[in-house]
Amino acid sequence: MGAVRFCKAVLPSMRALAAGLIINVSIQATVIQPGDVRTPITDNRIQARQSAPGSAYRACFEAALRISEKEEWAGVAPEQVARHWDGAVFEGTG
Repeated sequence: MGAVRFCKAVLPSMRALAAGLIINVSIQATVIQPGDVRTPITDNRIQARQSAPGSAYRACFEAALRISEKEEWAGVAPEQVARHWDGAVFEGTG
């Protein structure tokens, strides 16, 4: 069973129990963690009704949103992430 199929099989039980741990042991692994990436998601964000003006959560939401947007706008270009992904997948260079 592949790692993805395994995760899909056990995640429902782990969610129901609110507990669990998956340990993936592999001879070779590549992790690409680009952090924030500049994409249209920042400008196209849909806000939850609970964060609307007048909400008890509005001030906290706005503070968190300002931080997120600042970091997203300063993130790396998607093309840069694609180059690293391409290198990792097709050339093994990551």
